[in-house]
Amino acid sequence: MILRPFLLDTMWIISLVIIGVSGVSAQVLLLRELLVSFFGNELTLGMILANWMVVEAAGALVIGRIIERSKNPYGVFIILEIVFSIGFLCALYCARVFKVFMHFPAGQGLGLISIFWAAFLIQLPVSFSHGALFSAACKIHSLRVRDAARGIGSVYTWETIGTALGGLLVTYVFVPRLSSFAIAGWIVLANFFISLVLLRHIGLGRLRIAAFFGVLALSCACIVSQGFLQKSSIQVQWRGDEVVVYRNSIYGNIVITERDYQKTLFYNGIPVIAMPYPDVAFVEEFANLPLLLHGHARKVLVIGGGSGGLLHEILKYPILRLDYAEVDPEIITLLKRYASDLVRGEFSDPRVKVINKDGKSLLLSGLDRYDVVIVAAPEPSDLTTNRYFSEEFFILAKKKLNPSGLLALRLPGSGTYLDRSLRDLNACVRNGLLKIFRYTKVVPGESNFYFSSDSPKLAETSSDDIWKTIQLHKITTNTLTQPFLKYRLDKQWVEWFDQSMQGATTKVNSDFMPIAVLYALIRWNKQFSQNGLKLFEEIGNFDIVFAGVAILCIVFVFSILFIRRKARPMPLAVAYGIATTGFFSMLFNLILIFCFQAFFGYLYRLIGLLIALFMGGIAFGSFLTSKKKILGTDSLRAFLSVEIAILLFSLIMGVALRVFVGNASIAAAIFIVSFFLTGLLTGCQFPLASALCVGNNATAGSIAGFVYFFDLIGGWFAGILGGVVLLPLLGVFNSCIAIVILKAGSLILFAISGSACAKKKPFS
Repeated sequence: MILRPFLLDTMWIISLVIIGVSGVSAQVLLLRELLVSFFGNELTLGMILANWMVVEAAGALVIGRIIERSKNPYGVFIILEIVFSIGFLCALYCARVFKVFMHFPAGQGLGLISIFWAAFLIQLPVSFSHGALFSAACKIHSLRVRDAARGIGSVYTWETIGTALGGLLVTYVFVPRLSSFAIAGWIVLANFFISLVLLRHIGLGRLRIAAFFGVLALSCACIVSQGFLQKSSIQVQWRGDEVVVYRNSIYGNIVITERDYQKTLFYNGIPVIAMPYPDVAFVEEFANLPLLLHGHARKVLVIGGGSGGLLHEILKYPILRLDYAEVDPEIITLLKRYASDLVRGEFSDPRVKVINKDGKSLLLSGLDRYDVVIVAAPEPSDLTTNRYFSEEFFILAKKKLNPSGLLALRLPGSGTYLDRSLRDLNACVRNGLLKIFRYTKVVPGESNFYFSSDSPKLAETSSDDIWKTIQLHKITTNTLTQPFLKYRLDKQWVEWFDQSMQGATTKVNSDFMPIAVLYALIRWNKQFSQNGLKLFEEIGNFDIVFAGVAILCIVFVFSILFIRRKARPMPLAVAYGIATTGFFSMLFNLILIFCFQAFFGYLYRLIGLLIALFMGGIAFGSFLTSKKKILGTDSLRAFLSVEIAILLFSLIMGVALRVFVGNASIAAAIFIVSFFLTGLLTGCQFPLASALCVGNNATAGSIAGFVYFFDLIGGWFAGILGGVVLLPLLGVFNSCIAIVILKAGSLILFAISGSACAKKKPFS
């Protein structure tokens, strides 16, 4: 008799953990699949996450109010579990095949409006039902513990533990070993198992028996169908091509297709390597010109995108060693398995050393110096690739180059007209090169090639000198003939380029103010859609003063609402406070991951552990403030203390990330502590916010939905603005100051509410 209640309580806690595991699994898998379909960058990433959060917030708010009127909350919970499970499988399938049904040609990118609606509709049943599950769980748990505030805090704690656990499992265990539908199948089975356990609460008789067999049948259907769904969705997604390989690594999605004996390797939906026939003109220019301008290179480093032609061209020269940095080992494994003669020759050459490491991390930790460093990474359209086009990277590369060494990179260009976005994108990177290196040479075209060095030889080398070097080393190419070199390196092209660049930005792209990301996104949006173009271009004028004025306007609006609602200002103050905490949580996560990558390189496994540390901080914080003593008369004082702590933490971290991040030992400690404290402060506020609004057990679901809604809305704003606007335009320090201003506004609002805040009023 004693054991049975204990087992039931244990199973209920497990069900709360599974909700967290399910939510993060669905979010990660749908994000990966949609990024492939959208040819993802920082903007599409933010839009996918933002849509998830706002729909989940709506689900928590709507069902939070409905659950209060339900006579059987367990029945509602089971229905939501089933909707989530079926919706998860359907959403995964639609994420792969929706372009076919929307009649988009294969390989065509989408504009912002199409991306917004596609991401919204695909994620709708999953994210809405997951948010609804949180509110329903809060209602049920509050009834079980007979305390609304403690019940909400406990559900938040256990779900967060599940989220941390699920993030680790999906990233390091499931994705490298299972297909997306296999992972989804296991998640669905876990949710159906919860439903079967909870069926005892919906009453006896035929309804319970029918529900039992219905859920059992759905479980069997999921087991049988996951293989079919995986295969059929791939066939539809890559229609017209034979899919040779479809695989997920922890870093991204890898697909190799074949058409007319030509294989193409796609990474996250973007074609990166063509076999056996690469883009000959581009490869020959980008590989040969750096070595020809240097003249006598012996050690060369290629960062990303080198196989399939680039390495082959470099190996024509009498070099001693060629290091190829490729962060994802799965790419190299697949290239060797399906290699063309050209690729096979690249990897079999003893001078080639493949290093499965992030290029920046390699330069930071390695002792080698190079004659030529070639950055073959794509344009800086996200915060990860931006690190190879920043002032800090140029400083690092210069340290790792020999005295006459040369750095080569490429950016998108045009042989006819450079619009504003192209001018600014090229200018902010070029300004950094000119600042760090004594000499920078540009070869304009459809791709603008940049070559930088401290050696005067770079400026003195002519097309005739290059042709002599080609003849000396007996280099054979298809395009680099003497007339072509004279044409490509003619001074009139440089003069035209310099004239076209007039009026471009004078800003310098850096790790801590990645302005190139914004310009790349403006250019990307122009390619696929003109929607919002004017807005994007005006965003460039955004600064910390504008941010401060915008925040003050928000505070003013809330103040007016206070005046109109004198009797109960508390929920409005709490809503603003918890929304700004959600904003702080999301933005600070972005800042810390961004700074960590800028300093240590793209260490995916460590970043995953740091995020788990953040989630652990949330769980510990919510556990601390879920105690009965704190949720009593001390709720308001504790809430305001956390508000002040977030304000001070943001200010201190803004300074610390500027001053101490240059010291490796101090920086490592700062990141570990910062991730945990960010989670701790975030987790502390949720139970306190619930306690400030709760009146009695009958309002537990609506209170949970209300607080969760504003928490996610704050995260939504940070997710969609952080990587696109705040960090590129304000930089790390000013983004931290924006959080300080937001939290100062929260304290102002509580001060305006005056004595009413000291009275604990029921929420409705």
